Amino acid sequence: MFKLLRYFSITSLVAFVVVVALLAGFYRQSALADLSAMQERQHVALTQVFSNSIWPTHAPLMAALAGLGPAELRARPEIARLRQDVLAQMRDTSAIKVKIYRPDGATIFSTEQAELGERQADNAGVVAGLAGQVASELTHSATFNTFDGVIENRDVFSSYIPLRGPGPGAGIVGVFEIYTDVTPFLQQIASTQLRVAGGVALALAALYAVLFVIVRRADRILYREALARQSAAERPWRQALTFENTHDSVVVTQIDGAIIDANPATERIFGYARGQLLGGDLGLWYRPAELSRLRADFDAAPERARPSAGALPFTRQDGTTGVCEVIAIPLLGERGEPFGRIWISHDITERTRSEAALIRARDAAEAASQTKSVFLANMSHELRTPLTAIIGYADLIEQECAATLDPAAAEGLACIQSAGRHLLALINDLLDISRIEVGPVDLAIGTLAVADLVDEVIEQARPLAQQNRNTLEVHCDPDLGFMSADPDKLRQVLLNVLGNAAKFTSQGQISLTVAREASRGGEWVRFGIADTGIGIAREQIEQLFQPFTQADSSATRKYGGAGLGLAISRRFCEMMGGHITVASEPGMGSVFIIYLPALPASALTPAPLAREVGAAA
Repeated sequence: MFKLLRYFSITSLVAFVVVVALLAGFYRQSALADLSAMQERQHVALTQVFSNSIWPTHAPLMAALAGLGPAELRARPEIARLRQDVLAQMRDTSAIKVKIYRPDGATIFSTEQAELGERQADNAGVVAGLAGQVASELTHSATFNTFDGVIENRDVFSSYIPLRGPGPGAGIVGVFEIYTDVTPFLQQIASTQLRVAGGVALALAALYAVLFVIVRRADRILYREALARQSAAERPWRQALTFENTHDSVVVTQIDGAIIDANPATERIFGYARGQLLGGDLGLWYRPAELSRLRADFDAAPERARPSAGALPFTRQDGTTGVCEVIAIPLLGERGEPFGRIWISHDITERTRSEAALIRARDAAEAASQTKSVFLANMSHELRTPLTAIIGYADLIEQECAATLDPAAAEGLACIQSAGRHLLALINDLLDISRIEVGPVDLAIGTLAVADLVDEVIEQARPLAQQNRNTLEVHCDPDLGFMSADPDKLRQVLLNVLGNAAKFTSQGQISLTVAREASRGGEWVRFGIADTGIGIAREQIEQLFQPFTQADSSATRKYGGAGLGLAISRRFCEMMGGHITVASEPGMGSVFIIYLPALPASALTPAPLAREVGAAA
């Protein structure tokens, strides 16, 4: 912004403060002048009443009391009578104190007895009164003696008025001083002064607000105009700098396509010298058919000023090829008619080659992954057949020759059975993950009783939990009803998670909690499997569901396993329309929660529904 608004704000604030102060001061001075004039007129009138009514009787005192001291004056009965007459005369007036001075300045009367006899010959008010003038002053007194006693913190107005002798043309025989309490008047003046200052301040604030809006708008207009002038002055320089230094080709053509200017990047990208470009057209490096298509798109645009863009192959002067992203921007005259175009070409040859290489690499990786999955599936079948035979013959030997085998042979046979079943489980996992990746996988979705399936799973999982001296608790309502799932796949998911809990927990507790929940617009069966095992670090949780991965590589060496169980479990849950989540803390254990769709509690057992789910399900 310009500094206009700042200068206006500062000067306006100073001016408004000065104006309010001056107006408030002017009002106070005017009010005090009016108050002084009014009080002075009242005092003159009271003095005139005193001169006409009381003073003729007591005028001889001036000569009779000459030369008496303070004590003698207080003792004279004439002074007492004068005091009584003055109090009676002034009782119902605004006067609070009266004093009378002789021509020599001596105080011959005062309503305050202690002041009798005081000499005031040098008092300016007394001197002015003896000279025939009226003098007044306004003072503030902490304490002041009046007719009725002492008053405190009051503003007092006093007047010195000439006192003349009886009869027309009589000279000045003394000075009459009268006091009035004007504190209420000054308080009223101060209150009115504040109201006047406040009203003036509000009026000036409103005026300032209106002027501020006007000045701010003017300031913004001036600022925009200055920016526009600056931008217009800098535009040729910026355009020339950009034109010469940009890395993209910039070519300026007439409306018929003839080149009239080109930047150095054009020479570098397309290999033509500037002299070869001028007068030619873009057909030097772009294919005419592609260039014609781009021009047609440009001419057909509903808004002639809209730039058009496209990717065009080009051929350099040396015969090498490449690809450019092209933007065409029209040059318009004062009436909006196009008289030329600016063609901006960004060389994307290397990017195009890189993208093509990445696509080829991706296709090769996907083909290799597909080949690997097919190979694993085939090998799993080939390995499972002889392994099943080995396990079967070992079981047969155990049944037929159990009584004749010595302990060493029996132990070796048990090792064969255990190792065979472990290897068979790994091969089954490999076959499952291969089928999932190759796809599609057949699901036999049907209606099953939740409690019955849980009983079957617990019967198989309990021996796994007891191997590490764990306790297995089950919380499942027998009347939990039915759900929709593939029973074999669900059984495998539950056994995978329960098996992991048993494997990574020693002398601890494992629990399976099953309940129905209504959420996300449907009804679900929730399987919660919690353990008190070693737990999982938060940053390792995402690795749990990756094939051939365990949260900690040391766990593979200590606990065994191929890292496929949870990956298969997640895929199966997603295929059946559910999902699996995990929460864990190292040393505190883990909680796996499986959500699968449930049937309404009143549903019967309809016919199983079969469907195929691919690897992306």
